[in-house]
Amino acid sequence: MFYDQSLERSSSMLFKGEHCDIRQFLLDNNELIQGALDESARTAGTSVKSYVTMETQLVRESEDGLQSTETKFQSDIHFDNEFDVTRVADEISHQLDHFNREGSSWRFEKILSAKLTTAVYRPLAG
Repeated sequence: MFYDQSLERSSSMLFKGEHCDIRQFLLDNNELIQGALDESARTAGTSVKSYVTMETQLVRESEDGLQSTETKFQSDIHFDNEFDVTRVADEISHQLDHFNREGSSWRFEKILSAKLTTAVYRPLAG
């Protein structure tokens, strides 16, 4: 499969359809994401943490015409079965809003790539 020691999943496994809406993109890929998380847990035989990284394209109008830039946003780390695509979409959207809060006037255009990363962890025993 696409796993190495850190159990990283290839971003190409997450692409499906047009990528102009973060929430819809994650909802469209929810089954694939949940399958990857389940497989990581089975392979690891222990607890798994995960996060999503999205590379996005932003655009804005300027005196010189349309400008474009690429940015990366990462969700919080989620442990075991607490991964929720709606919450991940909110986390990434919040980061995008924070990026634009300073008056930069950048507008979200599309998702360029997305990657689900999973890693084994061992909770502290009490």
